[in-house]
Amino acid sequence: MNRNFSAGAAITLVLGLILVFATSGNTISLGSFAISLVTVGWILTVVGAVLLVISLIPRRTSTQTRHVDPAGRESVTERDSHL
Repeated sequence: MNRNFSAGAAITLVLGLILVFATSGNTISLGSFAISLVTVGWILTVVGAVLLVISLIPRRTSTQTRHVDPAGRESVTERDSHL
């Protein structure tokens, strides 16, 4: 599990929940465009939850090591590693 990734997901989730439950219908206006802070909070909550689930999925990679011995023979070794 990538700790930095899951920490960012948790922060996003918490910020979203704060905006959902701590704001009471405030809006952000950018010219003719306005968006509710509750809407932004729900978006951040969903994104944080998805990122948290993704960070819990273990990833595996396969690496190949090539080695040439003194006689000139080449050998390939595969190794699985967890990220």
